[in-house]
Amino acid sequence: MILIPHRFRPPKRTDYKRWKTVGFFIDNGFKYQHIYKYTDLNIKLLTENVEYPETLKEAKEFVETFKAQSYKSKKSSLPKMHKRHPSADDLAR
Repeated sequence: MILIPHRFRPPKRTDYKRWKTVGFFIDNGFKYQHIYKYTDLNIKLLTENVEYPETLKEAKEFVETFKAQSYKSKKSSLPKMHKRHPSADDLAR
């Protein structure tokens, strides 16, 4: 299961192109979190929210531009837990 913020508005069930775009974002670490565009004006650093694009072509450019803000680019502080499930052969022994 993937947790997505409440601001995510799913496309219609039959809109397969939009669902493909949603999958592309999630696969690349963009879970519809706030994304910011930074503008440096001499002394002040201005930020503005960026809207998520709706087409796959625009999504590819978006991911390339804002990849530093994706969840994939952030190191997780949680250790990875790997459990080895016993196979049927292991249980028979």
